Amino acid sequence: IHVEDGLQVINGMPSEKFDGSWDVLSQKILEIVDPQVWEQSAQDLFKLYFYSYVSGNGDLHAKNVSVWTNPDTNIVEVSPSYDLTSLVFYPLDKNTVDKTMGLPLNKSKNNFKPADFLAYAQRIGLDEQSAKQIMVDISKTVSREIGNFQAPNIYEVIMNQGKEIITERCAVFMDLAIEQ
Repeated sequence: IHVEDGLQVINGMPSEKFDGSWDVLSQKILEIVDPQVWEQSAQDLFKLYFYSYVSGNGDLHAKNVSVWTNPDTNIVEVSPSYDLTSLVFYPLDKNTVDKTMGLPLNKSKNNFKPADFLAYAQRIGLDEQSAKQIMVDISKTVSREIGNFQAPNIYEVIMNQGKEIITERCAVFMDLAIEQ
């Protein structure tokens, strides 16, 4: 199965996996996917970054997104997501966690609002209603499931802090108005 990670797509070196931006990486990936799956690929990239943000996956860098030639269709598309680790449960020190993203979106790495994601959606050709629906659906699912999350090797204070960060992030996006 032919696979190229995002760093290969932009002709970067391994040491550059945190350089650049999600916006540029997305646009480069969308230039090489098959036109038949372009819209789905744009949605997949939007979902990946949005999910990573609300779930605290600050390790989303250019080697953690790929394109592949789907063996069933022989079409180049965004590969299934992988390496989705929430870093808000891993302390920088005894009392704080890193809330930033590995690659910036709109020149920022944190504290995103709906307008930030809607601007990104527009830049990659994803319609506003689809973007809103994705944000609402993912936020509701993550918010509902975070209460069940347990990790025995994480200090309780860090566990609670991580859950709070994720819950707060989801709350910002759960009530977007969706036109029917």
